[in-house]
Amino acid sequence: MTARARLLALLVAATAALAAPATAHADGDPASDVLLSQDVFFPYSPPTSDGTARALLQLTDRTRKAGWPIKVAIIATRNDLGAVANLFGDPQGYANFLSSELGGGKLRLLIVMSVGFGGQNLGKGVDTALNGLGPIEGGGDPLAKLALTAVARLAAADGVKVAVPKIDTSAAGRRPYRQNAAAHGAPSGGKLGKRVKAPGGSNDNGGIPPFVIYGLPIVLILGALGLLTLRDRRRAESTDL
Repeated sequence: MTARARLLALLVAATAALAAPATAHADGDPASDVLLSQDVFFPYSPPTSDGTARALLQLTDRTRKAGWPIKVAIIATRNDLGAVANLFGDPQGYANFLSSELGGGKLRLLIVMSVGFGGQNLGKGVDTALNGLGPIEGGGDPLAKLALTAVARLAAADGVKVAVPKIDTSAAGRRPYRQNAAAHGAPSGGKLGKRVKAPGGSNDNGGIPPFVIYGLPIVLILGALGLLTLRDRRRAESTDL
């Protein structure tokens, strides 16, 4: 293989490699990232109020300390499901998928959608505990309040009774909650401490524009090809002389 052919092959490989991360990001499941480091995934839009979100986070923290940990995913729109948007409206189907993404096993998981609930390992009294709850319309706040009641009932049905936190209804409590995977006691650094953004968010490359990171290798390879072409032309001219 000539030097030029090798460079062309390298260019093709680099282009394919650079395309892969973008595809993976677009195809991801947001909740599976967030729930690695905190107990609740909140929908991107409509947003959940800060007071309601923190009350639910505090409740899951209390149940965890009481020996009854639970992960909750609140899904308001298809955008909250990333690559598995086809599972919107199928809370149990999404519960099965998300459980496998998070490692399965004895993971206690609750899915809350406007059409109802899905879950894994919620206890024998799950039907009684969730009886009369949902379906419900609305975005983050109505669904998060529904989740607050559901978690308290499920824990009680399984023999774990904890006080349900009050929702802050002040002006500060009514502000939109800013979801961050590093919040709620998550470790800093590494995968678990990364900030989670809604689809279409800005890059997180330390301030370096994406075109520099992704375009520079291609520019260098194209420059090398140009130098090889110029060298071959000069060799041909010297031969003609």
